[in-house]
Amino acid sequence: MIELSLKISLLSLGFRTITGKNMIFYFMREWLDKKSAYKQRILDEIEKCDEGIEKIKSIDSNEYTSKAIENFIFAKTMLEDHTFKGTNILLYCMKPVILCSTCMASVHSLIWFPILTNEFTFDVVPVMLMVAIMNTFIWSLVEKIQK
Repeated sequence: MIELSLKISLLSLGFRTITGKNMIFYFMREWLDKKSAYKQRILDEIEKCDEGIEKIKSIDSNEYTSKAIENFIFAKTMLEDHTFKGTNILLYCMKPVILCSTCMASVHSLIWFPILTNEFTFDVVPVMLMVAIMNTFIWSLVEKIQK
């Protein structure tokens, strides 16, 4: 079972490696990286809106400040509505397929286990957990080596 887990882990991490930045199959992952970066930019803008609201609240309270706070709240609401409708769901669904090396253990084990064993049993669950641990450990080593 450990040998099978290691095989699946290496297949999974090999796929993760060739879809990494500056690799031949990066096009499979690039659009998701762009969506993730876009989501992060929007989150940063929302944080700036929150900071702006706090700064305005610290100023004397008058008609100008309440209007400015309303504008910030409106901008924040628009940013949240615009970004999080489909992006969060898409990134969440693609995480175990191509984005996260630890999460890939679930999907990749379900794919590779029956191919490598010619059967599909509940043994896939412990294999899946072992692959997740191996993927996490090996991928963290790969990232340290790359730095």
